[in-house]
Amino acid sequence: MFAFYADDTFCGFGKICDMPKPVRINFKERIKPRGEGDFDPSKPPEVKAHYIGEWMEHRGVKVPDMVEALDTSPSQVYRWLKGQKPHGETFLQIAALLEADPPEALLRHPLDDWMTKFFRDRTIEEAKAIKELVERAFPPKTGTSG
Repeated sequence: MFAFYADDTFCGFGKICDMPKPVRINFKERIKPRGEGDFDPSKPPEVKAHYIGEWMEHRGVKVPDMVEALDTSPSQVYRWLKGQKPHGETFLQIAALLEADPPEALLRHPLDDWMTKFFRDRTIEEAKAIKELVERAFPPKTGTSG
């Protein structure tokens, strides 16, 4: 068994080495989610498994409401709020309760949802025309214009 260390050294073949502990990387660490108060469309969205907590806040749904509507335990709801992804029918039930249409909307921040719905059935030409219109109405800010 080998152990690699931050200084590019390693120990192996059963040797006992007097070296620093291996560097551990926490891949489960999540970035703080965007809240309604700090929504900034110029920033890219956070990478998360889902936005159930943000959807709950957006719709005014509390943990006890989820427990009752989904016939589940509070601890299960808190696991979802910490990032565990519900699967199958449960995911669809949560989407229905939070009025996320389509259910995949739970994978986006609720404040991003209106634009997705707006562009859903548009043609490429319509989308380009809308983009051009918005860019003319709201030109990019420069250092001197604001």
